[in-house]
Amino acid sequence: MLGAIRTFLALIVMAAHLGRWTDLTATYAVSTFFLISGYLMTATLHRNYGFGVEGFIRFFMNRFLRLYPMYWVAAGMSVLLICIAPALAEAFHRNFTLPDSWYSWIGLAANWYWRPDFPVAGTQSVSHVVPPAWALAVEFAMYIVLALGAARNVKTGIICLLAGALFHLIMFRDVNERIYAVPAATLPYGIGICLYFAVQKYKLLINSAGSLLAAGAYGSLICSLHYLPLDAARVPYYLNLAGFAVAFFFIASSTERRSFRWIDRNVGGLSYPIYLLHYQAAFATQHLLSTKSTGWTLFWLALPLVIGLSAILEYLNRKIVDPYRNTVRARTSTAPEIVNTSEQSGAN
Repeated sequence: MLGAIRTFLALIVMAAHLGRWTDLTATYAVSTFFLISGYLMTATLHRNYGFGVEGFIRFFMNRFLRLYPMYWVAAGMSVLLICIAPALAEAFHRNFTLPDSWYSWIGLAANWYWRPDFPVAGTQSVSHVVPPAWALAVEFAMYIVLALGAARNVKTGIICLLAGALFHLIMFRDVNERIYAVPAATLPYGIGICLYFAVQKYKLLINSAGSLLAAGAYGSLICSLHYLPLDAARVPYYLNLAGFAVAFFFIASSTERRSFRWIDRNVGGLSYPIYLLHYQAAFATQHLLSTKSTGWTLFWLALPLVIGLSAILEYLNRKIVDPYRNTVRARTSTAPEIVNTSEQSGAN
């Protein structure tokens, strides 16, 4: 179920960016990604790597192979599209311009971007040709925090959660810091860590129907949050985290049929490439169809292309990159089966 949820969240991000849905709806989805990642990375650290030096290196290498090869493909696709139609590209998105220095090219390759590039009067936009990839840099930083000990036990998880809550409280009036800065991610990651230990200790026996019901309830919640007459970056942001935390406990506690898990894994595999490629697919759609469509029209026009590209990229990733990931993954297997299926299927 987690894989399907991730793909649903990736489509929400795409809808927010292309369909011009409430801007922060994408932020809600990304915070949910962070919470899921906190749970799954805690599980995989306990299951496969441990917290020693060798385990840290193997974990770091595995996560690098999961995130960066596909990111480089997405960045290369953006560069190619920009070279084909530079004027149209810059008009399409403020970040669709080629880097203007070797340092900028290195920054693009390393993904040294820690938050979205917000337009500020009098300043030039950073040439990050994969705009959503700021979240990957945040995730990678949090992987290091978890591997260094934040995911070791429930006490360290609570410390991580409280540190995140304190940062959000201190930065309450600074929306950008409170939502997008790296320390802000310690809140959803801390929740994810604590949920892992809660599920291990209090796991319920729930069937697939219960898991679907919990996922459906959360889907309804995140889609309805932008209708609330409140500051979207305040109460709704935290309602999203709280609502998903409750739903996630039931989802992670469920027992799913093998056929259902197979579908979930393959649907979930589309989430990461959809997240990376939706801007490129939309721009290519505009260029190929010679259309200036925007909003929901562009979303629906680009959807078949982004799904097709994502399926191809995920297939190649499994054939080419995953064998290398398997060589650095430890072979112990003591965590719940949900970890194995979901950890390989999403945006992490």
